[in-house]
Amino acid sequence: MNAVLDAPRQWPVELYDNAEHYEIVDGNIVELPPMGAKAQITASNLQAELNVFAKRHRMGTVGMETLIKLPQLEDRQRRPDIIFVPSDRWPAALGLPEGNAWPILPALVVEVVSRFDLAEELNQKIEECFHAGVDQVWIVFPEQRTAWIFESPSKVSILRSGDSFDGGTLLPGFRLALDELMPPPAGDQRTSLQS
Repeated sequence: MNAVLDAPRQWPVELYDNAEHYEIVDGNIVELPPMGAKAQITASNLQAELNVFAKRHRMGTVGMETLIKLPQLEDRQRRPDIIFVPSDRWPAALGLPEGNAWPILPALVVEVVSRFDLAEELNQKIEECFHAGVDQVWIVFPEQRTAWIFESPSKVSILRSGDSFDGGTLLPGFRLALDELMPPPAGDQRTSLQS
């Protein structure tokens, strides 16, 4: 198997055979590329911070790599790295749904960019999210130590070192320094063999 994926593998939906990490695009199952370690750790850190905050304040549910079926996109099921679903969109009393895809409109969708992600695919996902009615999309770039906060497909602010995520009206009171989220930059990784 090649270390770099030239294009995602696709199968017709009827040939679905319990592939674990996929999305459905135009009726086809599309295998997602692997996340690098830095992206995975960054996503895990952000999901943990959002989850603790949302639970403490009973604001809703935070999911990681949850397959969702966005309204208005019949042939699309996406698996964002992180979602936040406010309680008014899915009350806790309902419990979580059975089945593969959660038919829900998150308020927040987060994608953490890894070296295998393509810009055109990220742009398509941003457009789909806002078309469906998602309130915000955060695109996090661990390698560049930046984040793009989209309030619409054309309104974006960029966070850099020293800046903080702000929950705004979605998660009032949530703040997280970008520098706390990202793994530290790679330093001198050589180890001494001297005793």
